[in-house]
Formats: sequence, structure tokens, C-alpha cells
Amino acid sequence: MENKFLFYQAVSALPEGLSLSDYQWKFYSDNAGKQILTVTLTDVTDGQTLVYDAASGQWVNGAGGGGTGVNVTVGTVEPTDPATGDIWFDTTDDTLYLFDGTVFAASVGPVGPKGDTGDTGPAGPPGPTGVVAATSPITYDSGTQTVGFDGSAVGNLTEIDYIDFDTAADHDPEEGEISWDADFDTLVVGLPDAVNLRTGLQHGFRVKNASGTTAIDKGKVVMFAGAAGDTVSVTPASSNGSYDNNYIVGITYQEIAADDFGFVMQFGFIDHIKTDYTGWALGDLLYSDASNPGELTKTQPAAPAWRKPIAAVTRVNANSGRIIVRALPSSHLHDLDDVQITSAANNDFLVYDGTEWVNQNGLTWGQIAGV
Repeated sequence: MENKFLFYQAVSALPEGLSLSDYQWKFYSDNAGKQILTVTLTDVTDGQTLVYDAASGQWVNGAGGGGTGVNVTVGTVEPTDPATGDIWFDTTDDTLYLFDGTVFAASVGPVGPKGDTGDTGPAGPPGPTGVVAATSPITYDSGTQTVGFDGSAVGNLTEIDYIDFDTAADHDPEEGEISWDADFDTLVVGLPDAVNLRTGLQHGFRVKNASGTTAIDKGKVVMFAGAAGDTVSVTPASSNGSYDNNYIVGITYQEIAADDFGFVMQFGFIDHIKTDYTGWALGDLLYSDASNPGELTKTQPAAPAWRKPIAAVTRVNANSGRIIVRALPSSHLHDLDDVQITSAANNDFLVYDGTEWVNQNGLTWGQIAGV
């Protein structure tokens, strides 16, 4: 007799439309799709099992109903004195156990093939909001959900060991800002009117345009023209010798409106100016143009004009040209420490008197030759 079986738990579990008096059980065989068998039994009791008899091709009462076969127990309590092959269905965890002669072992078949992935379920509720508020100087924008820093809320920073600037950032600082200039490897300070000052590499002045009607363009040579309070006033340089070259101040770093303030460079680079004038080339020395006040020229003027170079071309371009400025006054003979010239006149000679060089007039060539 084969050990195929079917367990009948209770009258209430009969298929709909069948009564116990019919003694008819309908069930499916092991695989879905096979025909339903009808079996007529006698003396059916709760817990009855059916055992398939291959010789007769019939299902007959099993041990649960007084016939032969295994015992099947349903409930929460493990059966006592079980025999090998007895079955216990634990309703606590809906697990089927088979007694192997020693213990009831869970009867688990091989894992079947994975089924198709089901449809995506509905979206869950939104999670909690992240930052909902911030304390000054930290700010939070709920619209963009971004965190920022309000520098205006910080009066000062004390005991700072260092500030780490981003040396790869390409930032043109606004007025009052400081950033790193990767082109010149230094810090750059933002000044008014989009003027930048490279620390350690540029030296300049804040000046006032002495003219009340005419602006001074960027890149013009200017000279001292007085003062407005504690600020130097300037005007386009007249360098033809009518003024001493010690009056030179520098070259304008920006356009300075009439009767307004601006910056003048004495040493350092000036960017974004026109340098593609006819004849100008990279490396040319530049002088104050004695014929055109305020202008630069590559031609050295003749004396008594200011003859010392005050700049040089470092980039030739119509709009983004660059010059390096070194606007220092030139030297005169009378500026030398061991020279004393008094009321120089035509045909004066410079004579050493044992202490210093002095000018003398009326000497003859014989006197000079010691004859």
C-alpha cells in the first residue's frame, strides 16, 4: 500500500454542498489539473485519514479512522507516544511535522521557482522634513532647502589659526570681499567700482580728480595737483619739463569721474586696458608722453621732459591688455648727495671743492686745465 494520504480535520471542513451522510470526499491529487476523485467511506470520524491502496486503486480508511496507516494529529500540543511516520500539524505556526522515530521534524519540501515580480505598490507617505529652522548666523531657505551663512550677523572672529582659501576657485571679489587669485598666486581684495588689489603685488593710492568737469580715463599718467582734505588730488601729467618729475603719482587704475575719488597704481599690474597701439609690442618700455598730457608713449622723450620709463607692456590686446607699472620719478644731477648746485647758468662748470661738487661760472679753459 502506497503512503499517499489525505487528512480530514472536521465535519465543518467538508466541501460546500456535501454532507457527512454522503461519506463522499472530493479532493485533488498531488498536482493541479488532475481530476477530482470521489470516495465513499464508512464510519468517518474527526481526524480521519485516507490511504491510497495501489492494488485496488482505491482510497481506504487510514489509521485516524480505525484503518491502517499513520496517525495524524492537528493541534497545538505535540502528540505523545508517536510512531515512526506519524504526522502532526501544529496550528500555532501552521507547520507540518513528521515523526522520524526520534523527534517531530518539520516537513519542508524543496523551494519552488521564484514567481514573477509583483506590481509596484503605492508610494508611501512623505518622510519628515530635514532642516526646518536655523540659528543665526546659519540660515535656511525652505524654498530651495539650502543652508547658508549670514556673514553680516558676525561682528568679528577671534583666535583664528588660519583661513583656508579655495585656490582653485575662479571668483572675482566684490567690494569688501577677499579671494584667491590663481593667476598671480596671491590674495585679492575687492575695492569699490570693481577694482581689485592683489596683496603684496600692487601698490597704489586713493586719489581725487582735481578737475570739476573732466573725467580721467583708466590707464592715464597723473601728477600731484594739491590735496582735498587728507586725499591727494591729481591731474593728467604734464611731463614736458614744465613740472619737476617728482610730481608724478602713478597711472590710473580705473576711470575717475570729475571731482570724484578713485585709485592710482604706482607699482603693479593694470589689466583690461588697450595696448595694441601702432608700434607697441610685448616688452616695450613706456614713458609719459611729453606732447600729450596723461598719455603713454614707447618713445623716450628728449630732455628736459621726463625721460625715465614708468611702465612696460606685458600683454598686447585691444581690450584685455596689461601693463606693469613702476612709476618712480627720475633723478636729477642736483639730487645726488655729493652735488650742490646753486642758480645754475649757461656755461657753468661742475667743480669738486674737496667736499662736494659745486657749480661755478666764468671759468676759462685755461683755469680748468690748470694753466
